[in-house]
Amino acid sequence: MFFPVPDVVYHYSLYFIYGFFTVFSFLILGILIFVNSTSAAQTGYAFLLLTSVKMGVTYFVARPLLTKTIEDPTEKLNFFVVFILFLAIEAYFTARLLNNKQ
Repeated sequence: MFFPVPDVVYHYSLYFIYGFFTVFSFLILGILIFVNSTSAAQTGYAFLLLTSVKMGVTYFVARPLLTKTIEDPTEKLNFFVVFILFLAIEAYFTARLLNNKQ
């Protein structure tokens, strides 16, 4: 092997992180589609509320990472990059839902 990989035990695996955010995103998008079909004017407010709830839950899930003092910030970086990625995906689909002319 050209580059030795140190044996590091992470608190959360990448499978857990991606699974967590995938489930949350599908749940949020499903609720937004329902809200948009019943009251399109409230879709933006629902997005803000659901995103705030997601951020709160994410904070409690990420607390062990935030309180851990480590030299290698790879796990924190993985967690928050995936958070930003899924937040951008949700914002994109919400914007498409809001701009949908029916």
